[in-house]
Amino acid sequence: MLSFLRLRYPNWVVESIEYHNASNIMLRNLSLLSVFLSLIQISLCFESNETLVHLIVAFLALVASVLLGKESARRKRWFYFTLYETITASSLSSDDMVHFERISLSQENS
Repeated sequence: MLSFLRLRYPNWVVESIEYHNASNIMLRNLSLLSVFLSLIQISLCFESNETLVHLIVAFLALVASVLLGKESARRKRWFYFTLYETITASSLSSDDMVHFERISLSQENS
């Protein structure tokens, strides 16, 4: 679908859609990095005298990992929703859009 949009539309449409996909990948990688940091801090906890500091950092890294994972999933949904929405809108003719707008307005007024 993305290649269809690349052929049909200028770069700004594809770039705005790809932004969500790139954000998803970067946030997912940061989430994985946070998990690794947490595991390293937990292993350092057993080797060092400053166990409280390492446990706090490990806990914060786990919280950051969960938050980054949730944001990544949200960006992934945005990517697929925007892709679907753009393909659907590009397949509608102008008459269909006007008809759809009339239906939407009449449902809001009811």
